[in-house]
Amino acid sequence: MIPAEGAPKLAIEKFADGAIACLKFSGTIDESFDGKKLGATAGCDTLVLDLGGVKKISSFGIREWVDFVTTATKQVRSMILIECTPKVVDQLNMVANFAGPGKVFSFYAPYRCDYCDTDSRVLLQVDRDWDAIKSMKMPERPCPSCSEAQYFDEDPSTFCSYIVNQDRFELEADVAAFLSS
Repeated sequence: MIPAEGAPKLAIEKFADGAIACLKFSGTIDESFDGKKLGATAGCDTLVLDLGGVKKISSFGIREWVDFVTTATKQVRSMILIECTPKVVDQLNMVANFAGPGKVFSFYAPYRCDYCDTDSRVLLQVDRDWDAIKSMKMPERPCPSCSEAQYFDEDPSTFCSYIVNQDRFELEADVAAFLSS
């Protein structure tokens, strides 16, 4: 779907409760994203970045994103990335400081079913799925379309390289409660 003329290519929703704030990104991160400006408004204790709606990140968008993360981390105690799309995971693996000191809590892993020729994404979490992530042996899963086995459709050592270099962690209770509400 092509955005209407004049419509923003990136939508950012902000949710906050006390010391916790969440920025939910949807669309394309490109040169029109003003990273430093948004980062300067991130004053909170814990900043959660929901990246499940990020469809594309241009090369100029990467620069703006790193500016955002650099500026935002000066305003917060901790930064947590959730629902990282495969496009975001690719950038985490390739771009220094893409997440700054932030930690990835959950990400979408690409899976493929050759039986019914479908692709799907499976949400993995570092607290629940750490053993598979760390071992880089992603288990087959039943296909949501046909129930046959689907397999992880990337090279695990490449796809998980950023994530395995962080420690396993669980969300603090107040952050988990905020995200579940």
